[in-house]
Amino acid sequence: MANKYEILTALYSIVRDKPQPLACLVTTRELLLRLKGDWQPEYLEELVREELLVVLRESTGVVMRLTEKGWEKARLKLALRLPLL
Repeated sequence: MANKYEILTALYSIVRDKPQPLACLVTTRELLLRLKGDWQPEYLEELVREELLVVLRESTGVVMRLTEKGWEKARLKLALRLPLL
């Protein structure tokens, strides 16, 4: 099962090469394709509470984007290869 920081780093890997990565919206479908294993929707709520992620509920579904704080945390974890705990 993926933990919440795996979700964060998966989002980072989706948007990191985009011209404006912090403005890029990611669908739950895109996220699920990147994650290995299952995940809990509650993880999104935890990431929102930590101000690492913004979740928007639209008529077509749920989309999310990284905050600057989330971007830095994910970048640091991947750069340093820190354990995702």
